[in-house]
Amino acid sequence: MRYLKIIAALGMVLAVTATAGAVSLQNGPLIFKTFDYEVSALYSGSPGVYYRDANVPGYDPNLGHKLFSDLTVIRPSDKGLMAGEDTWGLIDVTQLWNGTPVDGKGSPLIQGSQYWNRGDGDHYLMGMFYGGQDQIVTIVTSTLQTIQTSGLQFDLYDRSLASDPLSPFLNGMDPNQRSGLNVFPGWTGSASELAVSGISTYFLFTGNASAIPPGGQTTTYFDVDPNAGKWGGLFVDWWSPLVANSDIQQVWTVGTTYTSRWIGSEDTGRAFIIPEPLTMAGVFMSISGLGAYLRKRRRD
Repeated sequence: MRYLKIIAALGMVLAVTATAGAVSLQNGPLIFKTFDYEVSALYSGSPGVYYRDANVPGYDPNLGHKLFSDLTVIRPSDKGLMAGEDTWGLIDVTQLWNGTPVDGKGSPLIQGSQYWNRGDGDHYLMGMFYGGQDQIVTIVTSTLQTIQTSGLQFDLYDRSLASDPLSPFLNGMDPNQRSGLNVFPGWTGSASELAVSGISTYFLFTGNASAIPPGGQTTTYFDVDPNAGKWGGLFVDWWSPLVANSDIQQVWTVGTTYTSRWIGSEDTGRAFIIPEPLTMAGVFMSISGLGAYLRKRRRD
């Protein structure tokens, strides 16, 4: 009987401590707020539809389509862009909320109550998005464009820091400090625990991408890699009815702030989380041990 009590107690400890210390995700609908520091290419030209090259699906010169070579393209060489890359930036998650779906799978998630704030427990969720390559630019007017982008990847880390890291706007971090495709000092690397990674399945910017600073809104969906990071296997393809294999939806408000170094963007992301395996193992052990203990007491 003492052994059964120990199993039940151990299970409860596992269930409680599996999420202690580091940032934890609550089960069910997840809504998260972030601030992004972004670097992107800018485009201007006469009204029309422009394709990166003739191999991009949908290109047809008979329909009046043009190529990027017909556009005025500004790719800032002093802001860390890699060869062939049109978008990259830093992610700083500020809040985690639970939520409620409007309907079934794929329906919008309505914000509920907040359960984590940036810096709680001296932990921070920080990372990068990178590798985005613009494929189709539509010039509607001189101040209204749409940009379709593919291949945008992201890595998000759970970091424990001795003090609140200052934002790039405050401590002068320069985009050229980027030291690799997915490496930025102080935001990624060995001092961080990889939480989740993924790649875009859909990306559309609508707004003014010809001015400095640019402004508009981006809607994007991401497919999470189930084998990468401690949270990789927790995300459900909630948005798949809208976009295939999509776990996360994000809506970015681009250009909320601007400096000579970065475009500031605020966004809200939505996803659906299943229980963490270790937590569920703890709950199962606790229930199993407690059930066996109660059955033994009845027999005695």
